Amino acid sequence: MTDRSFIDQLADTWGHLSSLCHELGEQEWHAPTECPGWDVRDQVAHVVGTEAFLLGRSLPPPASPAAHVRNALGESNEAWAEHWRHRPIAELVAELDEVTAARLGALRAMTDEELDRPGWSPVGEAPYATFMAIRVMDCWVHEQDIRQATGRPWRFDSPAAPCALDRLLSAIGFVVGKRVAPPEGTVVTLAVLGAVPREVTVVVRGGRAVPAGGAAAGTRVAMAGEAFVRLAAGRLDPDKALEEGLVHLDGDLSVGRALVANLAHLP
Repeated sequence: MTDRSFIDQLADTWGHLSSLCHELGEQEWHAPTECPGWDVRDQVAHVVGTEAFLLGRSLPPPASPAAHVRNALGESNEAWAEHWRHRPIAELVAELDEVTAARLGALRAMTDEELDRPGWSPVGEAPYATFMAIRVMDCWVHEQDIRQATGRPWRFDSPAAPCALDRLLSAIGFVVGKRVAPPEGTVVTLAVLGAVPREVTVVVRGGRAVPAGGAAAGTRVAMAGEAFVRLAAGRLDPDKALEEGLVHLDGDLSVGRALVANLAHLP
């Protein structure tokens, strides 16, 4: 039976995002976020636009060229952001509530066969349920972007938080093996500390980084959940994170620094 936990995770995230939108002050809507080129309003517009598109609604006209837009997916995201920049905030919030309610209804009506069917996703062809797990991660991260920008605490007591962290951690083997590419036999641990702790240890064998079993790490990289998500989502400059002591390295520092520098290559 197909795992449908992503539906409750999306419902929780969208519900808290809506509540957050209703409490934001006028100036907070214009606060810049760490997502390049976007303020708080743009973050909400992105969530609204993506879910509207998944309902089969038409894309708005292309956006004006922007330095932070680097691919076709970014172009469509920017089109939705620009579409909402000069429209009333109340209308945007109402659209968020309407679109997410419609999406939850559509998801709950899908059969296991439909959820298991492969199709397009941001990380290549994958079952629709996997795509929705990516949506959980994306929506939860954007909620935290808004919290970060407006000085609110992050929400790790969310059913979406473990899913988001696991999704971001899922390609550590690729990053260590292909992006960092340390010598054969190197063992690396990445530890995420805090309310949703995670620890992944890999060893390089044959040019690939695979689960290390009980091997002791030669290099350990540890950080709080907030720092990990900001780095993995491309929100935080790796050098700044190291300079500010947000990341703790043990063992081979060159390998540890290279891992921190490449966390933004996680899916």
